[in-house]
Amino acid sequence: METIKEVMQNLYLIFSLKNNYFGVDALNVKEIIKLPDITKVPNPIFGVRGMIKFRDHIIPIVDMRLKMGMDSLREENFGLVETLKHREEEHNEYLNELENCLINNTKFTKTFDPKECPFGKWYYNFNSENIVVTNLLEEFEQPHNMIHEFAKKMISMNTTSSHEDVIKQYNRESKLRLNALVKLFHELYEKINLETRELAIIYELGDKLLGFSVDKVYRIVTVDENEIKELEGNLRNEAFDGLIEVNERMCVLLNNKIFDSALEGVF
Repeated sequence: METIKEVMQNLYLIFSLKNNYFGVDALNVKEIIKLPDITKVPNPIFGVRGMIKFRDHIIPIVDMRLKMGMDSLREENFGLVETLKHREEEHNEYLNELENCLINNTKFTKTFDPKECPFGKWYYNFNSENIVVTNLLEEFEQPHNMIHEFAKKMISMNTTSSHEDVIKQYNRESKLRLNALVKLFHELYEKINLETRELAIIYELGDKLLGFSVDKVYRIVTVDENEIKELEGNLRNEAFDGLIEVNERMCVLLNNKIFDSALEGVF
């Protein structure tokens, strides 16, 4: 019969970085907090973002995304916002070109298909773990489609109605169509900044404390030794103890060596 001590020794805290899952010894986890403001340090060691105050301690914060060879969440969010700003501006340009075509009676060369414009191609292929961001993105589909339907309607109307009526109709509807989409873009920028704030896991290494940043904490699991699979090929690493499956998600188990290079000279 397995003792309580043996069960506890197999407890792992599972957390996510982007769409990847990792586990650390749950017995070493002291606390999980929202990542506070970080004080930068001169000549930082790779992977160490700076220092934070945790109760009566000043402890280093390790960026686990960087340790795992990923872009930091800050860089990822900045890149996402920049992409969205370009997509927002493209719809402004889309309606400007439509207006020019109507005024000058020239051919409209942009697509009527909302899935074929740059935003549409991005939108229908984008995935995010953040439920708030995903839910807000779902609200984009209708106003985005309506801009393309509006363009199609105006080009058709230009062949059957007077020039004056066409321009009046364009002026009446275009700002309403664009403003509905622009409002969602700006709400999304705000949500990305507010809702994707990282967590910090406060972790004990002997008599020392450190923190490391993660996207989300998934759960704590009990793992038997025979459930841990060996890693193969390029995945082999002295800081990796193996691979487990948790609710159909593959999780890499990390040991304390993952912090060795990042903390040389910090303690």
